Amino acid sequence: MAHLHLVQGANAAAQAPTASVDVVRCLRDLLRRAEAGEIVGLSYAGMDSDCEIFYSSCGEAHRNPVVAAGLSSTLHHGTMKRMFGGA
Repeated sequence: MAHLHLVQGANAAAQAPTASVDVVRCLRDLLRRAEAGEIVGLSYAGMDSDCEIFYSSCGEAHRNPVVAAGLSSTLHHGTMKRMFGGA
């Protein structure tokens, strides 16, 4: 697995973090698909409970940076479409 990269963020108000049901559901689905051999590479970014951003890649996305770049571009494109009402 690739090294985890951290980007410092503004600390959120001090409170005990609570699990996000959506995040847990998504991660369980990704794990199930990876265990079934359906996912062979992954690039991801996340935000922790202190509002710090982390990112990394694993599998084929770590071995082949072209794959990681393509995944990142696809995520960016899809997010921009959502932001500007395209889908």
